[in-house]
Amino acid sequence: QGKAVRLILLYEQCQLVSTANQTSPGPRASAGSIFSPFEYFSAGLVKTQAYVTTSSTTMIRFPSLGYLFDRVKVDVNDDNSVEVFVEYIQIAAPSIFGAALDPTGFSSKEDQASFFKVIIEEKFLCRIGEGARFFF
Repeated sequence: QGKAVRLILLYEQCQLVSTANQTSPGPRASAGSIFSPFEYFSAGLVKTQAYVTTSSTTMIRFPSLGYLFDRVKVDVNDDNSVEVFVEYIQIAAPSIFGAALDPTGFSSKEDQASFFKVIIEEKFLCRIGEGARFFF
């Protein structure tokens, strides 16, 4: 029908996955977004299962860290499992705005590599209806 799909993530109903692949309950936090744009990949093309993926980046404010970019990638797999990847990113070199920039927006490869700094990286696992809810 051409309706937008909305996604609500209830992190405390998801499992937070550590870098050592250990899981623990997610924090008491939630997020919402429109599931757009998205891409579909058939089974075996990228992963063993088929999935739909979307991502978005927004700016948020943490009282202790100031303004950060909040980059979220969501994969909805064909078994109704949902993987959520979250990165909080700081602008690490704000002085670059005064530099002479090339067409890519950076004055050198070194500037590009040091411009952003990922300060928090998290992965959550949940299921549709349990932590990940979709609405039209």
